[in-house]
Amino acid sequence: MAPEDSQLHIFFFPLMVHGRIIPCIDIARQFAALGTKSTIITTPLNALRFGDSIDGDKQASLDIEFQVIPFLAVETGLPEGCESTSSLASPAMLMSFFKALGMLQQPFEQLLQEHHPDCIVSDAFFPWTTNVAEKYGIQMLCLICMERAT
Repeated sequence: MAPEDSQLHIFFFPLMVHGRIIPCIDIARQFAALGTKSTIITTPLNALRFGDSIDGDKQASLDIEFQVIPFLAVETGLPEGCESTSSLASPAMLMSFFKALGMLQQPFEQLLQEHHPDCIVSDAFFPWTTNVAEKYGIQMLCLICMERAT
């Protein structure tokens, strides 16, 4: 592995949906296996939900971790602990969920300032990450997941 100061560091920022988080963790794991420091940005409950998987990767000496940012569910009218689309009780809550997604920008920028990653791999549901990456001079890739018809 390269010295710490020359190690490539990638932030992965998936939408809080199992169908987006799981593939993003798999991609981050592949980069970590190649010697890249991989940091997955998520919310507290999602970090708990997927923590065992990442703990196993760390035990296998992969440089992979979660960085947790707060999800302002209550502030946007959602119940406490509603941090994933699977926890929405009704479709009417979707607008509040998307409002809370927009409120992730400030804590995300704070993480960028603290960690200075080389690249951001972000979900298309965070369109503001493009402007944030440009603001901090960080390379950016946008994930657009498409399902294949069976």
